[in-house]
Amino acid sequence: SSAKEKNRAHAKRTRQRKKDYVESLRETLQTLSEDRDRTDRERRVLASRLAETASVRKRVLKEVLQHRVVGNLDTVFWSNVLVEDFVLVLPITPYRSFPPVEVSDGERRVHGVNAVLMDVASLYVLFQTLKPTYGNDKNIDVRCVCDFSTAILTQESIMARWELRSTNAMSLGCFNEIVVHGMSKATFSVTNKLMSLELMFDVMSLMQQLRRSSHRSDFSIIPNTYQLAQESIPGARVITDSVAPYPILYVS
Repeated sequence: SSAKEKNRAHAKRTRQRKKDYVESLRETLQTLSEDRDRTDRERRVLASRLAETASVRKRVLKEVLQHRVVGNLDTVFWSNVLVEDFVLVLPITPYRSFPPVEVSDGERRVHGVNAVLMDVASLYVLFQTLKPTYGNDKNIDVRCVCDFSTAILTQESIMARWELRSTNAMSLGCFNEIVVHGMSKATFSVTNKLMSLELMFDVMSLMQQLRRSSHRSDFSIIPNTYQLAQESIPGARVITDSVAPYPILYVS
């Protein structure tokens, strides 16, 4: 009888251990399931935030490229999309005037909102002076769009192709439309403002298009210093100060 009681006690303890083990497995499974659900929720929230951030940054980049080519000089707009120490990196373009101080290591570096505004104005004037001056009161329409289908997105940057294209230059008397393809690399702050923007494109190809479009057999290099502007060239030249009231400094 003593042996039977020992067997019954052992069987009872065995059943209890099995019951405790099954309950432990159930609790572990419940914990793992809750952890998985929480991780999935966090992953979905993070993915949603990343998608929202990417959408905002794509919109900012798209707007900046378009507003740059249409000559938008609204300081409020540019201050809202660029950080205070923003840097625009461009290849050296001899067909446009720019401060020599912007040239560094074979490229242009435009610093800050005010310098960007000057660049925007210069680019707008470049396109509008392509058309013949007689009888043309309409502006050349220029569009710049991004192709995000092959874009590379990181936590801080976007690399994307872009295309600049005029839409009505020929109807206004130009020989051809202007079409430029390039790459952009944009970096963003945590508030989704642009910290830097590098634009890469074929300068010589654009120069040839500008020359053909304006019906010129050659294309003058734009002087970027007072001394260079004074050099002897065919035809007359008037040089004024860049500050209002723009007094005349030199006449050839």
